[in-house]
Amino acid sequence: MKLKMLCSSLLASAAVIAAEGPNMLKNPDFQDKSNHRKHWKFESMGDEIFTIKYHADKKAVSIASCSNEFSGYLGQYVTIEPGKRYICRAETLLPRGRILLYAIGYGKNGETTGTEGRIWDYSYADNPLFPEFIPFAYSPGEGKTDWKTISFELKPDNRITKYQVKIGSYFGEGILYVRNVEFREIK
Repeated sequence: MKLKMLCSSLLASAAVIAAEGPNMLKNPDFQDKSNHRKHWKFESMGDEIFTIKYHADKKAVSIASCSNEFSGYLGQYVTIEPGKRYICRAETLLPRGRILLYAIGYGKNGETTGTEGRIWDYSYADNPLFPEFIPFAYSPGEGKTDWKTISFELKPDNRITKYQVKIGSYFGEGILYVRNVEFREIK
């Protein structure tokens, strides 16, 4: 019985993966030979507190922040077809700080539509009460170095023609690693 359930789960997972279109983001793994940030623009109100580097050993880009005063994000635009469903996801490693992956919808004249998707992740490892008073079990990041995938789905209405996908540090001192950012149509 357990084997049958496992096989069913694996087949369902394969069907979900097969039911997605190609990644609509350019240089989604930050491994472009000429420039790891090619197609990605960094935006922040406090650029001076951020350091962005590519780490070949992790095959990822890091965003380090020496203060929780500002947020900073790598982002790019994708053109979409209204009425279709999309998934946005990224592989992340968060030893310390807060991460936000989000997508902002824009209309045909470039106006924001107020439609977006977002997902946060955080680690209490930078909190002075951790781990003595805030147990490891209460911290999603737990200060460990395990990669995980964060994601959300979007179903844009007819006003939306593109999304700006952003990922980065959300008002958190610390460091985060990102690789394989995806924005795909769900077929």
